[in-house]
Amino acid sequence: KPGFAAWGGPCGVVVLQTDLDEELLSEGLARETVHRIQQLRKQRRLPYEAHIRLWLTGADRLVEASRRFRDYIEKETLADRLLFEERSEMERFEVEGEELRVGLEVV
Repeated sequence: KPGFAAWGGPCGVVVLQTDLDEELLSEGLARETVHRIQQLRKQRRLPYEAHIRLWLTGADRLVEASRRFRDYIEKETLADRLLFEERSEMERFEVEGEELRVGLEVV
């Protein structure tokens, strides 16, 4: 049946709902955003414990997911501040076919 996956064995049957709601989709976009920020930290050879200030702009869907999961993004990337505005120096990434721009500085 669409939207479900099932597996059966000698002890019983497990049925999972496989539809993704808006909350799960947004969480996935936020996790992808964190991954891109971590890539940028690595490219810049920042120490693991370095705290940063972040700027994020780009596709509406990505920005909205980042706003929704702001606390998660700040915690995972050690961002003391996350701003949703343009900055002169921003790196461009693609997330699910949409543009994400990230600015970062060490604080």
